[in-house]
Amino acid sequence: MTVIFFTITSFSKETLSDTFTVGFRSDWYPPLYFKKGSPDTGIYVDILYEIGRITGDDFKKKYYHTPRKYEMFEENLIDIEPGINPAWRKKHKDISIYTIPFGRAIDVMLFRKGARFSVKNITDLKGKNVGTVRGYVYPGYMEYFNYGRIKRDDSMNEEQLLRKLIKKRTDLAFINKTVAQYLISLHHYDCEYGNIIGDVEIMFRLHISKKYALERLNKALKKLLENGTIDKIYAKYR
Repeated sequence: MTVIFFTITSFSKETLSDTFTVGFRSDWYPPLYFKKGSPDTGIYVDILYEIGRITGDDFKKKYYHTPRKYEMFEENLIDIEPGINPAWRKKHKDISIYTIPFGRAIDVMLFRKGARFSVKNITDLKGKNVGTVRGYVYPGYMEYFNYGRIKRDDSMNEEQLLRKLIKKRTDLAFINKTVAQYLISLHHYDCEYGNIIGDVEIMFRLHISKKYALERLNKALKKLLENGTIDKIYAKYR
């Protein structure tokens, strides 16, 4: 009996399910996730649900303003942050591990229908009013924004960003394509896609203390990718 007891205990973390705290921004980011209290779920929540069906794990949602979310992760009070590329969290690499990629974050130029213009290089945006989201960093464009070579017009979120574009308050917008597809379909906006300005893989970021769960989460994600479940989740919100 003693031998059996120690055998079970030594493998308990790897074989038993866990409850993980997942940190989301307090403002909504549809369709990737929705604000607290919304009847909608979102892509990241749906994927976590499917992972839980395989692993038995439970994922508890918590919502914070972005700076507080970073602090909570550093303090090991958040276990998982969804939809992250390691390049975005270089300052936290010592406490972070990542699952296999489950999707891509593709940022595009978006225009009103009929108002698209050719952008062969960044200088073609000189004098243009570019819609952006406050606090977001746009690699390759920041120097032009900072020195005023391109006018940056910040919005609080993507919903406001699109409204400004449709109302002709901006010439174009920089936006995540998945988010744009959802909002355009929801509001029946007439828009045209332009150049891709960013394309990176996204993963679930885990606190290093949860390293023991990485293998089973990766196995579940691999299964969901191979059987088409994740593709179906993304397609549901287009």
